[in-house]
Amino acid sequence: MTCSKKRETRLYRNEGDALAESHAELVVALDRLMGVGSAATGHLMCGFSDLHGYIEEIMGRPVFTHEMGVKSIAAEIAEKAKQPFVEAIEQARAALTKARALVPEEAT
Repeated sequence: MTCSKKRETRLYRNEGDALAESHAELVVALDRLMGVGSAATGHLMCGFSDLHGYIEEIMGRPVFTHEMGVKSIAAEIAEKAKQPFVEAIEQARAALTKARALVPEEAT
């Protein structure tokens, strides 16, 4: 009986660990989606400093905030963020699917 309880506890802990890991993956995927989505669409969906850092990453240079209002630069940012945005959507969808699989049906 004691072994059985330990095993159940261990299984529960493992399931909890898997759920926590899945939750963390989902949070990371959604954070990425919001940052990349902000750059791709021009609509702020995350913290400005996160967006600014991502824009500098994809532009490969420091970008001053006033440059973001220049239509040609905004268009270049949106174009460079388009494919990563699609990839971020797929990553978030996969993380959500994984998280949903760990939630019991009766909880949904």
